[in-house]
Amino acid sequence: MRKHFACVVIRCCLALAMLVLVPSCDLPPNHALSERVKKLEEENKSLLTREHELITLVGDLSDRVHNLERASHKMVTLDPTAREFERLDTSLGTLAVAINDVQPFADGVRVVLAVGNLTSATLRNLRIKAAWGKRPPTHETGDLGGSHGEELALWMKSLKEKTINPTQTLRPGYWNKVSLTLPDTPPQEFGYLEISIDSAAIALTESRK
Repeated sequence: MRKHFACVVIRCCLALAMLVLVPSCDLPPNHALSERVKKLEEENKSLLTREHELITLVGDLSDRVHNLERASHKMVTLDPTAREFERLDTSLGTLAVAINDVQPFADGVRVVLAVGNLTSATLRNLRIKAAWGKRPPTHETGDLGGSHGEELALWMKSLKEKTINPTQTLRPGYWNKVSLTLPDTPPQEFGYLEISIDSAAIALTESRK
């Protein structure tokens, strides 16, 4: 029994010695796998380039659409730091819209609009579509280091949107105050407001005759 055990121990020691003495050898390189990896890397680079081109194109097209909408006066863009009014056309007539005041409110801001009703009717049941966020990038200042179209697309994606149904009516011939609460926007990040206004009801003065 002891002899058998000694033989087993000797064999194990010899096997270990052989593993130590035999020089290690590297596996031959897999050329097919290397070529496949290289091809995938090239395809990925091409896709990233194409993605960048598409993002830039989307940004440029969106900018053109916004410019067309502003030119048709169906929507207005307002600068919180300015107090000039902008023309806004609705299905019932033309309005003049300006920002009257901006104050912090909860986690966002409360914006008071001055809406001049240039029609002869009282407009009721208002619906205001608003989009807001940071100040848009310009051609002169690139905030993200990319192309203007790419930065514009990313900026548009970051805008928040909300449909608001205020209880106020728009009296004709007056600057009417309309309050908008825009959440999740610190005042220091509020640099852009885009709105359109619709009215679902009107009130006119009846003739006394």
